[in-house]
Amino acid sequence: MADDPPRERIGPRLRRTAGAQVIVLAVLLGLALLHFGTRSPASANLEGVVPPDAHLITQRPVGDVKALLIGRIGSFQLLMAYHTQDGWSAVTVPAPQRESDYAVATSERRGAIPAFTAVYGLVHGIVPMGAQVRVRWLDGALDTQPLAADGAVLAVREATVGVGRVSLVDTSGAVVRELVRYVP
Repeated sequence: MADDPPRERIGPRLRRTAGAQVIVLAVLLGLALLHFGTRSPASANLEGVVPPDAHLITQRPVGDVKALLIGRIGSFQLLMAYHTQDGWSAVTVPAPQRESDYAVATSERRGAIPAFTAVYGLVHGIVPMGAQVRVRWLDGALDTQPLAADGAVLAVREATVGVGRVSLVDTSGAVVRELVRYVP
């Protein structure tokens, strides 16, 4: 024992290293809990992805995904719902930055959700019977969609493309009023 070389004390150094590892592990665990805590559980049916404080206004297909326009008191929001082996799940599209009657959202492909561009909102005022919404996309394509019973507008393309003009048209196709102009 007398011939043994002196030992370096590793207690404080080990505690510093272990302390840093514990902090990193706690942060990673917290991030994992935060990520999984914000995911909505899968639902057996499509309507089950609509939050309890909202109602489904209208929906449109985008490939295998459904674009759902939902309403809450005084506002609207877009959900992109997709089917998994566990049932239906949805991703909430961020609400418009400012209070508006219309919104345009675009997104690149993310997992099960294809790249898309959506125009959505609510038509206010006098609306002729049978009125529709006509969207002229910047690539020249036209999309005509019926209004939902409460004046909701939802037009979706499976691509990221700008919106040239959104018009309310009557049954003959004549423009009643312009709703949105040029959104790149």
